[in-house]
Amino acid sequence: MSTSVGNPGSDKNNKNKSCIVFSGEEEINRVRLIALRSALRMEMKGIRATRGFSAYATIKREFGLRGNRQKVFDQFTELLNQAGFNL
Repeated sequence: MSTSVGNPGSDKNNKNKSCIVFSGEEEINRVRLIALRSALRMEMKGIRATRGFSAYATIKREFGLRGNRQKVFDQFTELLNQAGFNL
């Protein structure tokens, strides 16, 4: 099987498209934490990101945080900032 990749600048609709690849367990875990935080922010606005467990429940379970969604969001953001995420 072969894949052909065109020049991104050859089509005016693709000028600003780019791809970021995360590899390695540490990078993937960092992206997961950021995605959980984003999903929790969406849930705070009434939007569910998944059909399974909520980000709120996942964060509370994995990090032992307590409180309503806003308090958990603030605590989780502080944990990420302490870990060097600078959010």
